[in-house]
Amino acid sequence: MTEESKGSGDEVAPRGATMMIAVLVVSAFVMILNETVLSVALRDLGVDLGVSTTTVQWLTSGFLLTMAVVIPTTGFLLERFTPGRSSWSR
Repeated sequence: MTEESKGSGDEVAPRGATMMIAVLVVSAFVMILNETVLSVALRDLGVDLGVSTTTVQWLTSGFLLTMAVVIPTTGFLLERFTPGRSSWSR
């Protein structure tokens, strides 16, 4: 890496980036927490709501697919809007 291509380290975050980063981090944490709660409560949810095992499996699959979209998107946005040199920087 040449001296010219190195970042100076004095880059400033875009306006509002700090708030967006905070919201994205909290959102990712809540999604992971929700998945943990769902995993623990699956049996009780099925019994209390009177739904079949197949329905509970579909519920879990839908929730995990949602996480499979949200978590990488959050990572991309954090990488994109966090100040500093990275592979996604302009």
